[in-house]
Amino acid sequence: ATNVAETSITINDVGVVIDTGRMKENSYDGTRRVSSLEDVVVSRSNAKQRRGRAGRVACGVAVHLMTKHRHDSLIPDRRLPEVQRVPLEQLVLRIHAIKITVMEDEQPDGGSGRNAATVCAKLLEPPAPEAVCKAVEELAEMDALTVDESSGSEALTPLGTRLAALPVDARIGKLILLGAVFGDRVLDHALTIAAALTLGSLFMRPWEKRDEADKIRTKFAERLAIDLVGPSDHLCTLLAYCEADSLRRAERVAFCKDNMLGMRTMQSIGALKR
Repeated sequence: ATNVAETSITINDVGVVIDTGRMKENSYDGTRRVSSLEDVVVSRSNAKQRRGRAGRVACGVAVHLMTKHRHDSLIPDRRLPEVQRVPLEQLVLRIHAIKITVMEDEQPDGGSGRNAATVCAKLLEPPAPEAVCKAVEELAEMDALTVDESSGSEALTPLGTRLAALPVDARIGKLILLGAVFGDRVLDHALTIAAALTLGSLFMRPWEKRDEADKIRTKFAERLAIDLVGPSDHLCTLLAYCEADSLRRAERVAFCKDNMLGMRTMQSIGALKR
């Protein structure tokens, strides 16, 4: 669940609110280079908003599962807006997909109305200009966006138009689209890799068994080498997932245990693919 109930749901008869002090927040994992929902501590403004869900038409009670000291001194006053903490490729794609422009008299000197940086600068809490420029560069490298160097205006390519319609990270979206181009079997493999990238590593590496875990992963990598495929973490994950998924439940559990694969991650990958 997310914190949607804070602002989007009002039930007049609610008299008591129990606030766990946690929320799901869209965050960026720099290692995997994807965004995902992470469990984080609420801010004081979140807690106040949750408190307001109780007692809409009568007296109400709000119970926050944290100490007063933690509430008053340790949690942040408010969370950073999402636009300032995650990569902006998806935002840039959507700006161009719905054709948002800035009027000529509102543009900064030398700016262009068909330019993501110009549009983002008009937001109430704008992201850093460097972050917008990096997103534009990433999309241009992916052939999702073209940039006119003389005017600075930007436009979506056919690939960019399709990526803008997908509710996933642009890189993962491109992986899925390319998989679809090559047929159902490749698409299924692409979806498996995309789900694994989003959820995290399928291979577990407990501290006390890290050497054994590395040997198991090397075993899968060596099998890829035999099949004339170069080293690839993604293909190792795909190979392990496909082998486990082909087994019956009892055998799958044993296979995951023997090869240090996360059973819960296996199930999550399957669910996300569907």
